[in-house]
Amino acid sequence: MPRESKQPPSAADGRILVVEDENNLRLALTRGLSGGGRRVTGVGSLGEAREALRIREPDLLLLDLRLPDGHGFELLEELRRERPGLPVIILTAYGDVATAVKAMRLGAADFLEKPFELEVVIFTVERRLEAVRLRREVVELRERLGAGEPLGDAPAWRGTVETVRRVAPTSAPLLLTGESGTGKEVLARYLHGLSGRRGPFVPVHAAALPAELLESELFGHAKGAFSGAVRDKVGLIEAADGGTLFLDEIGELPAAVQVKLLRVLQEGRVTRLGETRERELDLRLAAATNRDLEAAVAAGEFREDLYYRLAVITLELPPLRERPGDVELLAAHFLARAAAAEGLPPKRLSPAAARRLAAAEWPGNVRELDNLCRRLVILAPGQTIEEADLPARYRAAAPPVDDWPPSPPPGVELTPAVERLERLLLRRALEDAGGVAQEAARHLGIGRGAIQYKLKKYGLEPDAG
Repeated sequence: MPRESKQPPSAADGRILVVEDENNLRLALTRGLSGGGRRVTGVGSLGEAREALRIREPDLLLLDLRLPDGHGFELLEELRRERPGLPVIILTAYGDVATAVKAMRLGAADFLEKPFELEVVIFTVERRLEAVRLRREVVELRERLGAGEPLGDAPAWRGTVETVRRVAPTSAPLLLTGESGTGKEVLARYLHGLSGRRGPFVPVHAAALPAELLESELFGHAKGAFSGAVRDKVGLIEAADGGTLFLDEIGELPAAVQVKLLRVLQEGRVTRLGETRERELDLRLAAATNRDLEAAVAAGEFREDLYYRLAVITLELPPLRERPGDVELLAAHFLARAAAAEGLPPKRLSPAAARRLAAAEWPGNVRELDNLCRRLVILAPGQTIEEADLPARYRAAAPPVDDWPPSPPPGVELTPAVERLERLLLRRALEDAGGVAQEAARHLGIGRGAIQYKLKKYGLEPDAG
């Protein structure tokens, strides 16, 4: 039987249901887990557990396996179907490997073998309740702030976000271009959140829909419009009435769908397949593509009139490799989000790991960074992610950038130190430029007159040619 333990003051609050048929153990768990904001209910059978769950859903369930009216796995299977987000900690005196594996396959969050120390139970409960709390905060924050302001401090990114702010209150379409994974849907959601529109944000990923279903999915259909149309269907365009329609990969739309979409944008009406009735719409369109639509127009692969209808406001999103200063900021956000989603302790990047990631090429852009952070949360052994924890291709991306310039020795005055550093930079720029002063000036980002003055000042001789 567990020993009583003093409740730690940092315990996360939450509602807990303990399902345990042994009276003394149930009472010890109920008392030991209570306090610190936690409200604990104890029951002794599957029937009582189902009734308690019907009245009020807990934040966490502690479940014994051998119960007088059945096996705990019965309830675990029901919860996996009906309440997949409810974390369950299994308590059992039969802790064989096969039982533990089956419990995890059925969705158990943890597995504790009896007899156990109450401190171990409290620690496990705290960890799971903290994950529940973090997940709830993420949901509440999204509901309160809508899309929220997209993260990033790079000048190119801040300029893009500012343009979205200015455009949001208008009805103008927005075309987002750039490489895959740069955050087009994030900006489209931000646009919708600032627009004041009461209708929904409806994302449509055109490339993910089969060509034979795309038209029906977008425009809807009437019952009997084609084989298999057994009932009326509201299309995604109609579903976005009063809100924002986000068409991702719009460059992949077939020609027939392009014609119908152009009409919707021009007339503000949509007609379902198999109907003649036109339905009026009030929607805002945000479209995205990683294709060069102007080149597609020139090649006859995209309608010119639709392109100009879409491209009233066009924004090209910068790739992540042009935002190296944002990598650590975004990684911190993704690491926290992944830890909350997986019910794991939060992790952070070491300075060396952060420098490595900032130097990476990121062909998958922000989406690639998000996926990497989830992997690191799951696989990195410590709470600080070290350089050695990174996959090989990130470790080899580029050498870490040392702190620069280095700290001067004690007693060095500013002016001599600056002059020494400037002379060193000039000499290296000349060497890199093969002794040609004009080329060295271009490397340093200064004018021809400025470099001539500085070379004379420091007694550096450029190549006479």
